[in-house]
Amino acid sequence: DLTKLKQVIFNSPSFATVNNDLFNGCVLLTGQIIPATVTKIGKRAFNRCESLTEIDLPNGLLSMGAEAFANCTSLTTVGLPDGIKTYDKFFVGCTNLIAIKVNESNKLKTLFHN
Repeated sequence: DLTKLKQVIFNSPSFATVNNDLFNGCVLLTGQIIPATVTKIGKRAFNRCESLTEIDLPNGLLSMGAEAFANCTSLTTVGLPDGIKTYDKFFVGCTNLIAIKVNESNKLKTLFHN
C-alpha cells in the first residue's frame, strides 16, 4: 500500500522517468525526492502527495505530464528548471502554493491557465 509511503530513495544513477501515477495518493510522502537524473515526470505522478511542502525540480528535467503535482495541498514553493517550456496544469489544486521560482533563462511562455 503506497499511501503509507513517507520517503523514496533512488539508488540508480540512471533513473530518468517518474511514470504516470507512480506516487499518486501517497499522502505522507515528504521532502526532496526527485534525483538530478530525472528528465521526465509523468501525468499525475505526484497527485495528492499532500505532505510535500517544497520541490526543486532537477535542471535536466525536460517534460512533465498534466497535473504532475496536482492537489499537493501543502506545497508552498516550487523551482522550475529551464527545460520546461510548456505548462499543463502541473500544480492545479495546490491551494497553498505561494512561490514558483523560474530562472530568467527559462523559455516558459505561459505559466497560468484558466
